[in-house]
Amino acid sequence: MDSISVESDKSKIKRLIIEHLDDLLAIARKQAAKENPDNSLQASAVVNEVVVKMLSKEDPLQFNDKAHFLAAFTLMVRHCYIDRARSKGNTKNGGDMNRQALHDDHSTDDHFTLGIMIIQEELQRLVQADPLAAQVVQLKCMGHTIEEIAEKLQIKLSKAKGEWAYGQAKLLRALKDTGTRYQI
Repeated sequence: MDSISVESDKSKIKRLIIEHLDDLLAIARKQAAKENPDNSLQASAVVNEVVVKMLSKEDPLQFNDKAHFLAAFTLMVRHCYIDRARSKGNTKNGGDMNRQALHDDHSTDDHFTLGIMIIQEELQRLVQADPLAAQVVQLKCMGHTIEEIAEKLQIKLSKAKGEWAYGQAKLLRALKDTGTRYQI
């Protein structure tokens, strides 16, 4: 790809970001509301991190339309939180030290982090086994209603409900098998 087309692709991404900034912040706020209450990431910081990642790619992402752009952004926001959960266990970030919580339930953070990691692993399996169910689960976990998901994926409402029930059951079973207290 020559530098002119790369630059024009980055310009398109910048335009999409500017045009849909309110939507991007709303997506980040929805995800932040679902995260651990002790989470220190602010929605605007997550938006900034995702924007930097989008613009720093050598081979810029291509988007078909607004829905495609917002879906890709939603996925990248989720990955920011997953990366944050993983980094909590890294030695570099003090993961080898005993954490001392300031609240009574000392296991909340560990269960939450473990829950996120288990959900991510199970979602990867679900993507391989049933990509549509995985898409429905990802969108539902990001705060979309079943009606919004059906419209976004252009499937019948009953199909969206069935895929959500199937995907949710898979995730809950994986969480139950590990004894993790995490709600979907």
